[in-house]
Amino acid sequence: MYQRILTKREKMELEKYLKTEQSSGFINTLRYRTVKYLPTIKEEVAMLERLLSEI
Repeated sequence: MYQRILTKREKMELEKYLKTEQSSGFINTLRYRTVKYLPTIKEEVAMLERLLSEI
């Protein structure tokens, strides 16, 4: 299991974008990957939350 979803650079670029709202190729790639992988991430997080609620 990984501890993080975003790399340090992705987090830094995303924080920069959220402050300035200036898009870049990096942000466009991050958007594409978010659309592609977010449903899987949400599903796995839900499974982990169910695991913790049963303890």
